[in-house]
Amino acid sequence: MSRLPWTARERWLVALLVLVALVARAWTVAQYEQAHPQAQAPVIDERSYDRWAREIAAGDWVGKEVYFQEPLYPYWLACVYQVAGGSRSAARHAQAALGALTVLLV
Repeated sequence: MSRLPWTARERWLVALLVLVALVARAWTVAQYEQAHPQAQAPVIDERSYDRWAREIAAGDWVGKEVYFQEPLYPYWLACVYQVAGGSRSAARHAQAALGALTVLLV
């Protein structure tokens, strides 16, 4: 059974839901960066992904070590760092934007 195209009202509702999701995520990122001690000095997974992405962004695409983590995320993060000048905050906001777009999948 095929679905009819979205009405104008449905498109506005979906856009509103995505906007609410984006604002909620951006607010969460802002609160995290303002109050959490690990925001400026990441640890554990965030630290290893950050280090790996910075190496990739610096031109070391292959590396010399075997990593135990999934490889696609550091490459995506390296692209964000290249565009945003290595800003962790920009990376967090880019992730928030991607997360807000998941509303479209539901």
